[in-house]
Amino acid sequence: MIRNNNRVGIICYLKPLTNEELQVVNRYWEINSSDPSKFAKKVDDIKALFPEIGIPSAFVSENSEFVITNDEFSCSKCGKMPKARNRTNYLAKLKKTNYVCDECQAIAIQLERQRKQEIINTYKNIIVSYKATLFEKDYDLSDLTYVEKISLFLILNSYYNNDKPLSITNENLDLSGSQDFDSKLFVDLAQKGCLVIVNDLPEEVQEAYDAIYGRYSRLHYDNGYNRSRYSETRDLAQGVYFNMPTQIEDISQVRTELYAHICASKISVSDIQQITQLVEDIRLANLYECINWLEKEEFRIPIEKTMKLDSLLKFVSKNYSLDKTYYSLWYHARETGAYIQKIGSRDFKTPRYFGKFLSDYFTKVKTKGWELKYTRSLPMDVNTSAIESLICELYFDDEFNWVSLTTTEIVSTWLKKLDITDTLLIENNKD
Repeated sequence: MIRNNNRVGIICYLKPLTNEELQVVNRYWEINSSDPSKFAKKVDDIKALFPEIGIPSAFVSENSEFVITNDEFSCSKCGKMPKARNRTNYLAKLKKTNYVCDECQAIAIQLERQRKQEIINTYKNIIVSYKATLFEKDYDLSDLTYVEKISLFLILNSYYNNDKPLSITNENLDLSGSQDFDSKLFVDLAQKGCLVIVNDLPEEVQEAYDAIYGRYSRLHYDNGYNRSRYSETRDLAQGVYFNMPTQIEDISQVRTELYAHICASKISVSDIQQITQLVEDIRLANLYECINWLEKEEFRIPIEKTMKLDSLLKFVSKNYSLDKTYYSLWYHARETGAYIQKIGSRDFKTPRYFGKFLSDYFTKVKTKGWELKYTRSLPMDVNTSAIESLICELYFDDEFNWVSLTTTEIVSTWLKKLDITDTLLIENNKD
């Protein structure tokens, strides 16, 4: 039932009412003829006239609504007339300019959500396309060299953390103890597609990430472990990632297959060369760690690192164990310090004394057929590398490190445990 009220709007009755109830509703909605924002009757007066009704506002709200028919207040989208359930609601609608009804608001919200979702989907497609480009290079684990399989296995065991970046770089990867070897290995694994390096993102990709995730890049640095750690909400932060081979489903399968390849111990001629180079580089890195300790910590003497010293250390590594070699290094570092103190002056030749004394000594050792008898515990800075520990566990029954072995003995023992099809290579290595 509808009743015209005035020029502002009409009253709609939501259910049949008694005459007394109609009077309550009509008096409640009666608008001041000169000012549509004021009412002709006060609520308290209506309550006093009809006490049995209770609270007029509550009764009117349940049984009627006021429809504002003035075009000035209709919905700006669909032209629908606004409805009020009480006076407060009515006054609020009068104050609104450019009124939009609830239905049109809901449609507008839905359209805006769809628009934003389309934008997000566009950005996501940009990111997905970029990631596909980054990780498009496929490879087979069986195509990796023997040392690369060992190294990748250790990298995944130590640094893999789901889809987050590996906490390694070309500069801080430490598998062998030799920065030169590890750096080259890092580059080789990246070139073969095992590792993917994400540096500065292309402008459109960065814009897509900023739109979806914001500009926060929460990169922390763990000084205790000398590695970077990421806690980003985005799924592609800058860093180094492991690229999963397409034929493998999860990381556990990768680890299992790599370990199976390692234990199968099948190698090629190029593998032998890489193994030999690895062992030599590990030992050379150990010796330079010893020399750095003697130079900077124990005796504080200047020592010049030259190609001549490199060659001498490689010769020594092939013929003498690390603990015996370190005793010789320590002894001649002490003698060098005493000599520098004795002459009482330092000049451009001073850093060469250690190398000269050491070279002269090993020349005598070689020409006279002497044996090195004394050993010395290594400095605290000299640690067993991850590769050395793994290979000792797999192939060196009586050793947990290579300290008491020469590089020749290390390579020979290692290769004897591997499956080499060319028997001539084994015989040559025995010699």
